[in-house]
Amino acid sequence: LRNYPQRLIEGLVSYFKKTGLIDDKEFARSWINYRLLKPVGIRAIEAELKQKGVSSEVVNKLLKEKKPAIDESAIVQGLVLKRMEKLVKKEQPTDGLRRSLYAYLMRRGFPNDIVLEAINRLSS
Repeated sequence: LRNYPQRLIEGLVSYFKKTGLIDDKEFARSWINYRLLKPVGIRAIEAELKQKGVSSEVVNKLLKEKKPAIDESAIVQGLVLKRMEKLVKKEQPTDGLRRSLYAYLMRRGFPNDIVLEAINRLSS
């Protein structure tokens, strides 16, 4: 893009937006649905969209609409169980394993309180 005049770039972007070929809201909606299949937390999705240049206003509005349908506690619990199957064969979780699970879930963008609650259930 550096070799093209700024005026040309702005004109093309404007044209594509008018014709519907560039639509941040639709892109963000599709991205949210896609990323929830992985699964990742809302915080991670928000950061990804902002990194891709989608405005905070659009991101916040779409996530607010989608959030009631997302049960992050259930997602985290499922990820913990799945990860535990890989890491341990019916042994009591160690502190190192808990730290590993905590880091894994935090990297996926889940809230701290939900992650801690799920990890604390392991020793129950």
